Amino acid sequence: MKRGSCIMPVACGLITVFTAIVIFRFSAQNSGQSNGLSLKIAAWALELLPLAETPENLDLVNLVLRKLAHFSAYALLGFGLTGVAGRQKRVPVLPAVLLLGGLFALSDEFHQSFSPGRSPSLWDVGLDTCGAAAGWAVFRLAGRIRERKSSGS
Repeated sequence: MKRGSCIMPVACGLITVFTAIVIFRFSAQNSGQSNGLSLKIAAWALELLPLAETPENLDLVNLVLRKLAHFSAYALLGFGLTGVAGRQKRVPVLPAVLLLGGLFALSDEFHQSFSPGRSPSLWDVGLDTCGAAAGWAVFRLAGRIRERKSSGS
């Protein structure tokens, strides 16, 4: 076994755990806390975009940012899961990442239902699972690029 061979799965394990904790903490926020944070970011983003600063556009930017946050957090989770699951050889990695990411998304939406003013969404579960798949794809792409560079191609 190579000396540095355990660094990648440990790093990916830490990414996975850290991301899961962050997702859990955001889901525990009540609707006022959650919307207050995203509205501040949306207002700032709206100033940068070529859109009129109207309440409707603010709501649209807020919605897009919230969905991007879902996708991005689960992409990071999927990336970490891929690095951890890639160490085993029994189960194909993509189905494992999709299953684990989807189950975590389901449990997260269930958890969110206990936060005042928040409700679960199957749309978000689907978006989260797609994010996990994107994390798998980024991990695989990075691995292929690294392989090509190391082989001198």
